[in-house]
Amino acid sequence: SSVAEYRIIYHFIKKKEKQNKMVRICRNYQVRAETKKQAAAIYKLLQKCERVQKFKFNLKGYVADRIVGIDAANSELFCRPEVFVQAFERLSSFHIGLTYHVGEDFYDIADGLRAIDEAIHFLNLKRGDRLGHCLALGIQPLCYYSEHDYHLTIPYQVLVDDMVWLKMKSMEWNIVIPPRIEKQIIDVFNSASLGQSMSDYYVAMGMRKRNPYEIGDKSNSYKIYNGYHYDLDLRKRGETVEDFKIYPEYISFIEAVQHKMVEYIESQQLVIECCPSSNVKIGRLKRFEQHPIFAFCCVKNEGNHNLPVTVNTDDLGIFYTSLPREFELLSLALLKKRNEDGSTLYNSQEVYDWIERIVKNAHVYRFGNN
Repeated sequence: SSVAEYRIIYHFIKKKEKQNKMVRICRNYQVRAETKKQAAAIYKLLQKCERVQKFKFNLKGYVADRIVGIDAANSELFCRPEVFVQAFERLSSFHIGLTYHVGEDFYDIADGLRAIDEAIHFLNLKRGDRLGHCLALGIQPLCYYSEHDYHLTIPYQVLVDDMVWLKMKSMEWNIVIPPRIEKQIIDVFNSASLGQSMSDYYVAMGMRKRNPYEIGDKSNSYKIYNGYHYDLDLRKRGETVEDFKIYPEYISFIEAVQHKMVEYIESQQLVIECCPSSNVKIGRLKRFEQHPIFAFCCVKNEGNHNLPVTVNTDDLGIFYTSLPREFELLSLALLKKRNEDGSTLYNSQEVYDWIERIVKNAHVYRFGNN
């Protein structure tokens, strides 16, 4: 391949937090420190590239000119979007694309949706930036919760955060919370014995995009935020695992939250990177026809959404696949779909047209087009 044929997207790697009993060490200290060094190195490369471009020197073969985006990958159970905010902020001043793998690993669908929301707002994702996987956005809640026997085991810190997020987002999006679910949310929050209001707690959650070493004010929200990072007793309590019961009303409530979030992502024209083989082999899907790409981007006009999606291989070596193979698997899944009377749901031309639309997305939203 010639030099001009490749592009580089730098991946920051999410890693599990090492146990550290030092009082003034913030959450995910090691990953934050490592990411800061890596971002500084990339910044110098991109800065040098800009200087070269300014003086119109020949960039052929210059590696920095091939850097078109940054990403954060690996299991999101290790650390959340807040950990990468400073790195993304520093590098977003350059003309590069932003992508973040999110909504693939989660303790609850609500947890996956919250992570997607945090990635969008904490990392300031804009039109054409990408969200990787986003399974929490499109999997069927009834199937997911029935497979877990309507009980989930969730770390206490995550559970409290999820419940507060659901309550506040439902108010923002005008989603009615069923009475039993609202009581469940309030009971979880009150069990934290924080002595603070839920609104203060939610503001403190938003503060997590800040540098944890910045000095804050004396507000209740800042005290909660500071405790989140540095109170060892709170952190130890947050690691304990809780049993969370799923009621029927909770399932329909989560469906409504999913729908609102899809609407928001569609309005912002954020791109969703779908990785079918990866999601079936190591994700939460059992069959290709279950993949949410069909809900994100409808084959015909039978749905409400038309998000810009792309098809990706994830790690083509590990999953022993290729881009043509991914499209082939999706096409076969569509051609196998049946109506209630047993007739085929889609014909070959409809499937071809759908594939063509997605291929077009790949070209329109490709990083480095400018």
